[in-house]
Amino acid sequence: MSMFRAAVAIEVREEAEELNARRDAILKIIEDDQVRTQFTPDYWQLEQHKSRLLFVHDDMAQTQPHHDMVKEGSLSGFYPFNYGYTAKNFQYLKKNLGLKSIPIALDLRDRNNLPACQTQTARIRGEIYAVRPRTYLMLDTHRQNGVQFKRTPVTINIPTTKVRRHTTTDSKGRSFIEYSLAKEEMVSVTAFMYIGREEYWTDQLHAEAGFFDFTAVDIMEEDRIWLRRYYQYSRVR
Repeated sequence: MSMFRAAVAIEVREEAEELNARRDAILKIIEDDQVRTQFTPDYWQLEQHKSRLLFVHDDMAQTQPHHDMVKEGSLSGFYPFNYGYTAKNFQYLKKNLGLKSIPIALDLRDRNNLPACQTQTARIRGEIYAVRPRTYLMLDTHRQNGVQFKRTPVTINIPTTKVRRHTTTDSKGRSFIEYSLAKEEMVSVTAFMYIGREEYWTDQLHAEAGFFDFTAVDIMEEDRIWLRRYYQYSRVR
């Protein structure tokens, strides 16, 4: 009888150890998942789509040092689907960190005591990618989404121009094909964009040395009715 009880006790202990191991494994999965989605609390929503549009205007754009992060999860790979401009105007500053300098799009409410060059606003030109949901986990971590930056849906305007084809016939009956450009039209899409959180960057901008740590990104000018001035980031400038 004692041997039977001993066997039962061993079986119960082994079963308890197995259940504890399973419980620990589940807790580890939950913990890892919380860490993985720390900066992507809306991941459950992202997963409901094959991809989501991302507007890239900074050091993750083509030829920039962190473009591989976007390229790996982009449906179009290295090349963007299109180029566009923010419908809204932003401040656009570069945090000077040598080779690690980064441009920061800001929508500042408090502009007091800042130099004019840091408070001027304009549209921002960038690239549009369709990015797979899992990639946002890496991008959000890189940008410290919710801490340093906020991944925000914004309206992006994409200029398009149709090519018209005309067939004309001369006096000798010969036919010629001529091409002309139609009036420029605008297509608007909604895409995610990383915008600097004012709560995080304001103290740095207002710091005593802040004026020297941040410089305005170059503003480009064009003679187009809807687009006169816009920011375009280039690492070499």
